[in-house]
Formats: sequence, C-alpha cells, structure tokens
Amino acid sequence: MVCRDDPAVNPVPPTAPFDTLTLIGSGRWNGVDGYIITVTLVDAGEPGRLDSISLVVRGPGAGGPIVASSPARSRPGGTTRRTTRRHAGAARPAANGVGK
Repeated sequence: MVCRDDPAVNPVPPTAPFDTLTLIGSGRWNGVDGYIITVTLVDAGEPGRLDSISLVVRGPGAGGPIVASSPARSRPGGTTRRTTRRHAGAARPAANGVGK
C-alpha cells in the first residue's frame, strides 16, 4: 500500500496529507500463480467529479502483459481520504491485527 500526494491532483479541501492510494497484490489467475493486481484510488476533492478508481491485472514476470483493466471515474463524492486520530480511550489493534 502506498499513500502519496500527487502534485497533479489539487483536492479542495486538502483534508489529508495524500490524495492517491495504490494497493498492489499478487495471486492466481486461471490456475496460474504470479499475477499482479494494482488498484489506484484518487481523491481529487469536492464535489468529487474528478475522483477515480483504476484496476490493472498483469501476467507473471517483470512487466507482464496486462490481462485485465478497468479505469473508471467514481461517482461524485465516492472517494474520500481522511486521516484517523485515536483518542485516549480508543481500542488499539493487537499484534495480530485483530482489535483488543
């Protein structure tokens, strides 16, 4: 997971230190291991007309061929980034990632 502030995106209001979230994972496609999926969400601010979500699946190997993709604009207000602040009484995740 990568959170970054893309200089080409200028969200209003700038409520978080990032506007772009990229998630990358690997898995099996049609019984073959080694495929890579990349999902990117962009919050371009209000009212959300420029927000986007894209998905790309690549075949095995470095720079494998794109086997599926789905770039799309989200519905207005569909992508919102926020920072989270815990208050003193908030539950904290346990070491195994499950809340205490």
